Amino acid sequence: MRLEGRLVEMQERRRRLIKYLYKKDGKLNEFEDGYTQSINKKQSIIKKFSSTQLEDLLRTSTKNVA
Repeated sequence: MRLEGRLVEMQERRRRLIKYLYKKDGKLNEFEDGYTQSINKKQSIIKKFSSTQLEDLLRTSTKNVA
């Protein structure tokens, strides 16, 4: 239940960020279509990786940010 709440929070944060970027570019009227396409594209890319590959990518990206 706690993980589910965290997932929803992260999805809302992602949605707000993308909406902000569209607004900044003056394309707020294109947000809904662009957001849906962006999420679908990301999901299709993620499905191509195994869980081990995703864990390695996450670990590497976390190290690079730090």
